[in-house]
Amino acid sequence: MIYRHLVDNHLVILISQEGKPTLFIADTEMQVKNIPSGKQIEGLVYVDRELELPYVKVKKLVFCKTRIGSYLCNVIGEIKENSTDKVPDKIEEFYHDVINELSKFI
Repeated sequence: MIYRHLVDNHLVILISQEGKPTLFIADTEMQVKNIPSGKQIEGLVYVDRELELPYVKVKKLVFCKTRIGSYLCNVIGEIKENSTDKVPDKIEEFYHDVINELSKFI
């Protein structure tokens, strides 16, 4: 099942397997100076990134380039096994944890 939530006007998608949310996909609009090297597909750059957070394990970052700048456009991660019962009540907290951590190095 697919759940869609808006958090701070950004789309957050949770994909469930066997009734438990397992995949976390979030839109972001964090501007970056340089796009790191990664796998390019149709103008997007997919970068493998392992980042452990309390609820989510970030796996991939998706970067895009527009006429006005380069951005971290999406974050893809797995919801940790011990956190699946907290979703969707804590979806805003999940999102903010991810964004706050990424803002430290982007």
